[in-house]
Amino acid sequence: MFYQKQINNDELKVADQISVSSHIASKKNKYAIMSIEVITREELENFRIRLLKDIGVMIKEQSSLFLEKPEGYKTTDVRKMLGCSSNKIISLRITRKLRTKKIGGTLYYNKEDVKKLLEEGY
Repeated sequence: MFYQKQINNDELKVADQISVSSHIASKKNKYAIMSIEVITREELENFRIRLLKDIGVMIKEQSSLFLEKPEGYKTTDVRKMLGCSSNKIISLRITRKLRTKKIGGTLYYNKEDVKKLLEEGY
């Protein structure tokens, strides 16, 4: 009985292989069959090391951007220099007399624009 069951399993495997191969053959016109490339553990480890180094370089590049102090003055600094209210600063921003850059939710005002307003005697 065990022997007969073993034959049946083998027959099922062969039947499954035949049906799969015939299915692939019928789909050849629509789909390309993907080739399989085997890689070794050593190749995978080398890839992992290269990937981690590349990620490290990218993180260092991005962190250097955050460490740089943005050029410009914050709103409170501009208000103190010009001696005006926050509404007046907003008005100057709307009329484009003060250009701004928003970084991380903080507005930075162009230093040249602030100097120009100071020279005009604002």
